This record gives sequence, C-alpha cells and structure tokens, in this order.
Amino acid sequence: IDGTEVVVNDTGASVDFRIEGDTEANLFKIDASTDRIGIGTSSPTARFDVRRGDEDGKIAEFHTSTGFGIEISSNQTDANIASGNSQKLHFKTHDGTSSSERLTILSDGKVGIGTTSPDALLHLSGTSPFIRFTDTVDSTHHAHIGHSDNSIFVIDADAANTHAGSGIQFKVDNSNVMFLKDGGNVGIGTTSPAATLHCVGGEIFFGDSNSGANSTGKLNYGGSSGVLNMKASSASGNTSMKFH
Repeated sequence: IDGTEVVVNDTGASVDFRIEGDTEANLFKIDASTDRIGIGTSSPTARFDVRRGDEDGKIAEFHTSTGFGIEISSNQTDANIASGNSQKLHFKTHDGTSSSERLTILSDGKVGIGTTSPDALLHLSGTSPFIRFTDTVDSTHHAHIGHSDNSIFVIDADAANTHAGSGIQFKVDNSNVMFLKDGGNVGIGTTSPAATLHCVGGEIFFGDSNSGANSTGKLNYGGSSGVLNMKASSASGNTSMKFH
C-alpha cells in the first residue's frame, strides 16, 4: 500500500485469490497461473468468465438507473441480450475516426440498418441501399434488391452481369406465374419465354375501367386447333373489333 494505490500480490507470485459466497464456493476467483478472472467457476477459460452452472436466468446487468440499461441472460437453448424499459438497442462499429450506429432494434421489434428510427419491421436507409443475395456454390452468382437515387426500385437477378440465362421468377403457392428472362422476354405460365410477351395456358383479358366489368376483350390461342381467338363484349350489347 502506498499513497496512490493498493496492490495485492505485488511480487507476481502464482497464487490464486478466491472469495466464497453463502452457497457459491467460487463467487469470485482469480486464477493467477492463467491471469483470468472467474465468477461462478474455479477454472475460468477466458480473461473474464461468468457462469451460472446449469441455472437459467440473468448473467449480468448494466444499468445507468433503475430499469434502464442492458442485461445478458441464457438458458440451455438460448442466449439473450436485452435492453431495458422501452429502450432502443444499438449496435455500433468504429471506422477509425468515430463510432456510428449500424443496426438499431426498437422496443416494438422494428429493425433499422442505417437508421436509428425504423418505420417498418425491417428498414434499410442509405445512399442507394441494396440487399445482396450470394449463391455460395459460386460467389459470382449474386442478386440485388434495392432503391436507386432517382426513386426507382431495382430487382437485379445478375447484378455483376457474369452469367447467361439469368432471370427473375415470380411464384405463388410454389408454382411459377411469371418469369422475366435475360434479354427482356416475359413469360406468363412459362419459364422459357420465346417472345417479348409469351403466355401459356390462359388468355389475355382487357377491361375498360370506364365502362364497367361487362365491357371486356379477350385474346387466347386454341392450342391444338391452331386458332387465335379474339372476343369482345360490351355492357351495351354493341361490340366491334378494329384493326389498324
């Protein structure tokens, strides 16, 4: 002991230090041989090792005042980090100059990336924010979904333009309903569109929003009959077809 500090084991001897609690033999343990501190363990495996044995519950709490702070807990299947009393939970990184929020979770469950005030269940914010999907079989296979600076929503199946035959497939109930193929062809009912618009197994329906649901036009192909069918109907009963 001197005028500035209190030192225990000033000679640096390999002597452990232990404090017992009412029911815990290793309430606080310093393992001198490994320079590790343990709470609830006689053999800490990290610089600071906190354990509860097989008990479920909180491991640590850090609070600025009652109800406000962060807690760490676990059980046999889950590990948990929680904020307190309707607080946001922020995750930050340091770029070498300062630290900035990268991900924020609100108390109601909304998650923000690039924003600390998310307005949806998942909210991305940034200059031209995009989500990338990469195929681990070949890392050059990746797709983008995002928003460009000029207010255009972008879906890009082959963002690097490295593979032929790429496309965008739309499914409902695990069945293909529309396919956008590289080159610009669109298939409805087919994943191999052979024209700018290629429809299989249905008809094209035209409705006049100004004349009610009974004013329609239909176009379909008869398949084996080899007949292209065009039909017009009108609520007034007067129908006609014009070719220009």
